[in-house]
Amino acid sequence: MKSSKYIIFILALITSITSLYAQPHERTGYFEEQGEKLIKKAGDKIKSYTSLEIDFTYIQENTSQDIYKTSPGKIYLQGNKYNIAFNDYEYISDGEIVWACLKDVGEIHVSYADDIDQSMNPVQLLEDFQNHYRAKLIRQENILDKVVNLVDAIPNQPRSFFKYRIAIFEEDNMLSYIKAYDRHGGTYKIRFDEVNKNTAIPGEKFVFNEDSYPDMDIIDLR
Repeated sequence: MKSSKYIIFILALITSITSLYAQPHERTGYFEEQGEKLIKKAGDKIKSYTSLEIDFTYIQENTSQDIYKTSPGKIYLQGNKYNIAFNDYEYISDGEIVWACLKDVGEIHVSYADDIDQSMNPVQLLEDFQNHYRAKLIRQENILDKVVNLVDAIPNQPRSFFKYRIAIFEEDNMLSYIKAYDRHGGTYKIRFDEVNKNTAIPGEKFVFNEDSYPDMDIIDLR
């Protein structure tokens, strides 16, 4: 299903090292070690806030197929609860159940949170990188006049995406973007445009209301 890659990636989603290039790098595994540390710092940073409200831009690109699509999106995150919306997709979780509202096909898929790919939750995505991926610091770049550290995460076992690139601001360890690479030359990027921390998020954001989705088929996968 076309939406499967969105589910794998989007949640995609939500997360320094100092004087890096002034240090000697002779020892084996230095960049791997630093990449792992940076991903952990980004995850710890996100978890330090009681809630996050994130405006993002989703960018899908494949130059060989002449594909370039962008769309705005919104993430509400509070602990293990989240609400993510972009295009015709909305994902709602109260921490135990996930409702994937796929408006393009008129279906709502209901699953236990523990039974699905938790990359829809930015905290779980970064933890997944720590537990099931090999991380490596690639280089530093400037984005919006700020230094970011670029870390590549490669899965230990084959997955739909063979690589993620995570851009982490050096000054505060927050995420600039996460970019996934598929095996057909396609990339799927979430750029974090604005992050509001510790905001008061209404509880109903994490509650599924069937009346808000008339004429959609509910498919219970529990």
